[in-house]
Amino acid sequence: MESLRVRDIQPSDSAWYVPLVDGLMVPSNVSRILRIPVSLFPTSDRLIWHDEKHGIYMVKSAYRLAFDMVESGLYAAIDGPWLKLWNSTFPLKVKDFVALCHGSDGGAMETVAIIMWSLWYFRNLALWKNVVMDDPQILTFATRFRHDWHASHAVHCRVQLPPRLRQNALGLWSPPPAGTFKCNVDSASFAYQQRTSFVVIVWNDQRQFVKAFSGSYPVLLCPRLVEVFSVREALSWLKSEGYSHVILEGDCMEVFTVLCTALPNLSEFGVLLDDCHRLHTHFQFYFLL
Repeated sequence: MESLRVRDIQPSDSAWYVPLVDGLMVPSNVSRILRIPVSLFPTSDRLIWHDEKHGIYMVKSAYRLAFDMVESGLYAAIDGPWLKLWNSTFPLKVKDFVALCHGSDGGAMETVAIIMWSLWYFRNLALWKNVVMDDPQILTFATRFRHDWHASHAVHCRVQLPPRLRQNALGLWSPPPAGTFKCNVDSASFAYQQRTSFVVIVWNDQRQFVKAFSGSYPVLLCPRLVEVFSVREALSWLKSEGYSHVILEGDCMEVFTVLCTALPNLSEFGVLLDDCHRLHTHFQFYFLL
């Protein structure tokens, strides 16, 4: 073990040698090692300060890290995430309201946030412009605002597409333009199996199924890594199959937005992003949807 190097458990195909890692390491270290993405392309070693997005050490970031470590240590023996809230000087009604919102689903939280913003908005109107609205009117305003926001967001997403794709962007699956292929990518994590899986499906411009590819990884990855990992595997497979005109379609807006930029990212997430950027240069026509 003393002479073991990373290259000994990472063969030339740029992936961890799972049987060897599993046989040499304790289970907790096995999962930690396998969660580290490995690039498909040769890369040089470099020093990275993991606690900054740009990877550069700064006294300010070190101070922040040390402060967070001390602060977390003070409350390490206390169960539950609510110590700071309950020990604060906020009124009891506010504490109960925050706890209630935390237990709600995403849609309920969004509604609560819009209602709270509406209350503040009409409070300012009453204070500065002497415009007073009753509770039903404020609730109606908040409901309409939420509906309009979702509608405008949908329109914004559609108008960002190229003209030849925009007419089909109605929220339903649509075939790709003539001469291109659409590739749908999806992934899932299974906690009871400690495994991450993905599937890639290719369709032609006649709405016909062409080919599919699936795979899995023997460890749970965080949601962001799962999505970008599946995109990388899809691009790698499409390249090996000889596809040159591809529209890649997925359901994770965050990943697809970042893929459209060239901003450096030195995290594990960034390693997979770099692979995606390198892979997409092999396609003559490449578009993210």
